[in-house]
Amino acid sequence: MICPPLSTTYIRLANAPPLSQIALQQNGTTRMTTTRSHDNLNRRTTSSGG
Repeated sequence: MICPPLSTTYIRLANAPPLSQIALQQNGTTRMTTTRSHDNLNRRTTSSGG
């Protein structure tokens, strides 16, 4: 089975906390989840997904 390419777009609002999790879905099925951690200065400290 060949899956078509997936894409995502998100907008980060000023003064909003950074995104900690992004889930890509296709037809209601989660295809990929990315999780990120940030320190108190909003610097990314870890990132995992696949």
